[in-house]
Amino acid sequence: MRLYLKSAAAVDAPIVDELLAAHADAHTGRRSPTGVARAKLTTRATASAVVTAGSRRALGFAHVWRDGTVARALLVVRPGAWAAHAIGQALASFAETHAAKLGVTFIKTHQCAADTGLGAVLAERSYRIASTILQMRADLTDPTTSATFTATIAPDDVEVTPFDAERDGDWLFAVVHEVFPDENDDEKAWWRDHRDNPTRLFDPALWFVARRRLDGHLVGFALGFRRVEDGRVVGYLGGLGVRRAERGRGIGRALFIAVTDAFVEAGFPSMALSVASGNRTGALSLYRRFGMTEVPESTEWAKELPVASAAYLCFT
Repeated sequence: MRLYLKSAAAVDAPIVDELLAAHADAHTGRRSPTGVARAKLTTRATASAVVTAGSRRALGFAHVWRDGTVARALLVVRPGAWAAHAIGQALASFAETHAAKLGVTFIKTHQCAADTGLGAVLAERSYRIASTILQMRADLTDPTTSATFTATIAPDDVEVTPFDAERDGDWLFAVVHEVFPDENDDEKAWWRDHRDNPTRLFDPALWFVARRRLDGHLVGFALGFRRVEDGRVVGYLGGLGVRRAERGRGIGRALFIAVTDAFVEAGFPSMALSVASGNRTGALSLYRRFGMTEVPESTEWAKELPVASAAYLCFT
């Protein structure tokens, strides 16, 4: 059987969506929403490839884009696919080739904790583990959890308020980029990912900001989303941060309680978030203090570029 890797286009969205759904179901237990593939395949300044065996069934998918000073890649191999290891190698080769063209020196990718096959491929290609991502969860219907999430008041000189696009829109990205300097430095791309990402549904009522009362300057944020898991809508905390100079004053706790209260008010049965195990901002200890449970979600791998690879591969 011959396997083919070719550049992917919008016309391939249905078979890629089916592959992403199969991968998510096997490795995370969650259903991947439809529309993810089309969103990726129609985004400018990215590169995508699909592996097939000559039929209209995707066996692998790669998507590469620039994220600030690094390139990021999504690498997906169909669970149980014939020649899965070779498919993973071909996808990684494609990703590294196109990442090198972006003018960056590092490529990063995430491997689901359950997808051990991809981890073996990355290790063989001299990737190193950069961090382990934990998924933390809380049952919002549990009275014990509700008692833990008691109201927390921000410092007297700071107020936590719902996000207002007209008032806060021009300032929010600057604060996010200061808190997470390694993330995307393209403001338009950041807003697009947070407003139009089909894996987490944008709801401005779930966004909160912390501001200084004296001058109104933003000092922190909490970005909540709706996410569908097993047919249920749950709360997902997509980002929480406080400017370095303002940390240690309880602002993060106040923001966390504000978004959690919004999840409860919306009737969500649970909430989840992702955080790096090596997080140095104090977020991990904050979440643990509120009794959130944690399990390994994924591993982030990194590799230094450039790497020479073929742009189109056919193998037996």
